This record gives sequence, structure tokens and C-alpha cells, in this order.
Amino acid sequence: MSKTSLMFTFVFLLLVIQIYGVASIVSEQSKGLDFCEMDLLNPLHPSFQHQQHIKGNSRDVWLKTLDQVYEGFSEWWLTETHQYNYNDTYPWLLEEEVVQDNNHDWGNWYRKVTTYDDSLRISTYLGQYWASNTWQNSTLDTYQYYPNGLVSAILKQKWLNNTWSNNTNLIYFYNAGNQISSLLYMNWTNNDWVNGTNVEYTYDTDSLLAQTITYIWNGAWTPNIRSTDTYDDEGYIISRLTEAYGPAPVYHNIYLYAFYYDEQNQLTHCLRKLWWTSDNQWHDDYQYFYTYDAAGNQTEYVEQMYVPDWTNQKKVVSNYTLYQVLNSDESLIPKPLQVSLYPNPISDEFNVKITSELAGNGFLELFDIRGKKLSTQPIRNYLNNNQTYKFNISNLPNGIYLLRTRLNNQNVVDRIMKIK
Repeated sequence: MSKTSLMFTFVFLLLVIQIYGVASIVSEQSKGLDFCEMDLLNPLHPSFQHQQHIKGNSRDVWLKTLDQVYEGFSEWWLTETHQYNYNDTYPWLLEEEVVQDNNHDWGNWYRKVTTYDDSLRISTYLGQYWASNTWQNSTLDTYQYYPNGLVSAILKQKWLNNTWSNNTNLIYFYNAGNQISSLLYMNWTNNDWVNGTNVEYTYDTDSLLAQTITYIWNGAWTPNIRSTDTYDDEGYIISRLTEAYGPAPVYHNIYLYAFYYDEQNQLTHCLRKLWWTSDNQWHDDYQYFYTYDAAGNQTEYVEQMYVPDWTNQKKVVSNYTLYQVLNSDESLIPKPLQVSLYPNPISDEFNVKITSELAGNGFLELFDIRGKKLSTQPIRNYLNNNQTYKFNISNLPNGIYLLRTRLNNQNVVDRIMKIK
């Protein structure tokens, strides 16, 4: 998983911690990471089902076709496979994931079926299990959206007595910058919705997620878990501290995560440490490794647990196929990123108008003429329409500069001139 592929899921992966199985917004583009729970960095986790299957530009699309899951300690053995099937009209949209495992003689075990609305947003997410030689309903997630395209609610239901029964409802709230500000998690109890948990998100001055606090409803909202993130100079997450609340008003250490990347800015290693109260020190707990092919596709994921040395737990080997876009298919593929700057020449501040058919996050990066990076401004929650960002260079001397716009694995470089 590259840093570029991590940030689009930055906020929405946080939600998965609370909703244990909701696939979030369809995309693969991001930069940074929010949570490194044991399963969350697993490419088979539900939060990745709609994010790890499309790579490339407007002409070539990489599609994940197969995951092979292994378990083992001294040696690996194959335990399950995940086959991915895509939409015939829009071949980058995942429609079905079929899971087969060795406990069912390598027959069908479970599948996940995704439907989309006219705007190609997730409409429903259906889980079914195989029984009596047919697929049986199990779970159903139904998505709702605000007019600007952001998710407003996800209704989660279970199949009981031949009908869909309410289970949980997730209600999303956003700040003025279209960043998630809170997530209300409600449970269906005695034919009514009651509060369950509420997650609040705060951001730093660079619009990076700074802290997440989860509250539990017990007649009043009580703090439960707090997570605090730190970043490097370019805005990539390098650590996360997770703490538990209580007794009031003190938080206590639980986990400490560290993230490591290669020269291509791809996540290669995540280390989780556990706080022991017996000696008040951090101890190794879990770690995760990632490898990639030349195209940047994640081809292997390995999970290890420290008991009392590093011991293998799980391995996922992924296969991809390259979909070649034909001339007749070009209308189905999102158009390339377009960027316009004005005014240019510039005195103090200029506007960056971005046009892209893909939603996502990215960065505006300013360089001098020698290629030295001078500043970075994040693009947060870009929706699939035209949006304009302001960039201030009042502190820089007159001269020629380069602005690189990075969004959805696409890069556009523009030349600007400051005259004052």
C-alpha cells in the first residue's frame, strides 16, 4: 500500500474500527494511514474491498483477481481464496467477492455483492453464505449520501426470519472542509434506535487527523478510547498512540504503532507495541510486512505476532490482471486530471482549480526552479467535480516556481511566476 494509496482511506478507515465491517468510499488513492489494527492493514479487511482493485492511469487499469490466504507458524498452509469479479460495463467496479476455504472442501463459503447507484457510488453491500447449494442472505449495508456526495448514513441489517431486520445505523457528520467530524453509531433495541458509540475527529492546521476520541453511551457520553497521530515533515503518518480512558480523568497507554515506507513511498512495515502495566514499558506485539510488484500493486501481506519471538500468523498473496482500455471504452474511464492556475503571474496568492472525475485526496507541492520543495498543501476530500484551492506565496521572493498537483495517482506540473 503506497503512501498515495493510504490517505484517501485516511478518515474513512477510522470509521471501520467502529463499524467492524463497513466498506468505505470507492477509491484507491490516498496518502498516510490512520489505524494499524491487526485486521485493518489486512488486504482482506472489508475496508479494503473497494480500494485495492484499481491502479493505473486513464488507459491501463490493474484489477485484483485473486487473494490466497495462508496461515502458519513454522510453515504456511493455504486456508482460503478470494475471487474478485467486476462490472461488465465499468470494469474497475468490484461487483462480487467469492470466498472459498478448506473447511468446505474448497467449495463456496461466503460472498460479498456490491451494487452502485447512477453516480457509481456504493448503493448496497450484501453478505451471503453458502448453504443447501445456494446463496443465503446474511447481512445488508445500505448507503445514503449528502447532496455533495459524502456518505450521510449506512444502515446495517441482518437477515432474520426471512426478512431484513435492523441492526445498527451509522450517521456521518462533516466539518466545513468536508472532513469527517463525528460518527454516531446507533443500535436497534426494542424497536427503537438508541445511542451506542460516538467518534469525534480533530485535525491540525495542515488538515491532518490529529486525534480521535471514541465515546460510549451510558445515559451520558463517556470517553473510551483516544488515538493521537504524529507525522513527518511531508505529512505522512509515522506513529499513532492509542489510549484507554479511566479511571477519570486519566488516559492510559494501550498500543503504540510505527509506520515505515520504502523509497517509492509505499508502506512496507507496521509495528505495534503493547503497553505492559507490570513494568510500565512498551513491548513488541504485532507487526505487518508488505511487498509490491513493479506496477505498485501489493502482492504480499504478512502478519506476525510476538509470542515470545516473532511468529507467523497470516499471509495473503494477491494476483492482478491488467485491463487495457480500448478506444471504444474511453468514455467509461475517468478523464485525466486537469489543473488551471490564476492569476499568473502572481503577487501574493493564487488559485488552483482542479477538475477530475475521481474523488480522493492529494497534495499541492511548490518547488523552486532547482527542484527544492518549498511547501506542501493537502487536498482533502476532493469530490468528483470542480474545486478551487488557494495557495499563498507572499513569503517568497520574486521568481519562477513549479507547482505539482498530485491526485488519484496522477501528477500535473505547472510553471508560475511571482512578480511584486
